[in-house]
Amino acid sequence: MPETPITQRDIAKALGLSQAAISLALSGRGKISDELRQRIRSYAEKHGYRMDPALSALAAYRRGKRQPGFQGTVAWVTNFDTRDGWKIDAFVDYHAGAESFLAAHGYGLETLWLGEPGMTAARMSGILRARGIECLLLCPQQHAGMVTDWDFSDFSVVTFGFTLEKPRFHMVTAQGFTSMRILCDSLRDLGHRSIGFAYGQEIEQRSQGSWLGGYLVSQSLDRSARSIPPLRIASGDDAKIPRWLDRHKPDAVICTEPAGFDYLRKSGCRIPQDFSFCLTVADPARGIGGMTFDNRRIGEIAVRKVIGLHHARERGTPPIHEFTAIEGVFDPGKTVTL
Repeated sequence: MPETPITQRDIAKALGLSQAAISLALSGRGKISDELRQRIRSYAEKHGYRMDPALSALAAYRRGKRQPGFQGTVAWVTNFDTRDGWKIDAFVDYHAGAESFLAAHGYGLETLWLGEPGMTAARMSGILRARGIECLLLCPQQHAGMVTDWDFSDFSVVTFGFTLEKPRFHMVTAQGFTSMRILCDSLRDLGHRSIGFAYGQEIEQRSQGSWLGGYLVSQSLDRSARSIPPLRIASGDDAKIPRWLDRHKPDAVICTEPAGFDYLRKSGCRIPQDFSFCLTVADPARGIGGMTFDNRRIGEIAVRKVIGLHHARERGTPPIHEFTAIEGVFDPGKTVTL
């Protein structure tokens, strides 16, 4: 006979607490101490408690606060070397966009770090089940090509970008390929005919070559433009850049590396007098042109997607992976000759 699932009433009886206190602790609501909340959650996890989202939604509906359906908490799962290592660049905006959308619709977003001492994928799954969390947003990985043995078969999952190689989940990301083509077309519309591209290997790995692919296709389709071979740069390759510039004499340079702009300026290049310059992802704060992305919107789209998967009861790694790509918008900044 299968073991009878533990209930909130069982937990309350075992810990000598009211069922109301148990409900508040497991749902993340209410004013109870962190110590008591952790005590209740630890007991629930240890004994295999799993919240029933359908019952939670029904209770919320009866209170007249929400419509029936999934209600609760979505997890933002990170895997960086440090707890807050993920708080960089666009990732913070992804999180903010997801959190804002969830808050407006009665949900919460809880950050969970796979690097916690003693944490394993199996223990993480137990924690998620105990807290009634069935929707996961996987933050981009610290390094490209990440392969893991995570078993998230009980959860609806959406990830960002290409950095998680295995297992593969539905994904939302900024679109590098099409955005590069928009960037090249925008520069050509402004009269540039010799556009060069310098890229860092790490960034191209993180985007699975989408920026490079967009550049090569753009060159091959525009016969009026002069073809310039792309330049791959790595740490210590600074000497390659002036040789490449002298040989090909581009009238516009696109670069994946923000440090490339500083290097060119220090080398005596006058931008945009000598040539226009763009980053693949613009830096409006410094006036550097390129493509801009609505990263908060990307976070919102990701959370809409994961809730939709939950409603459809789609869990684990999908047989067919869906890829939602968001195009950027060209911003010439102060580094492009208009």
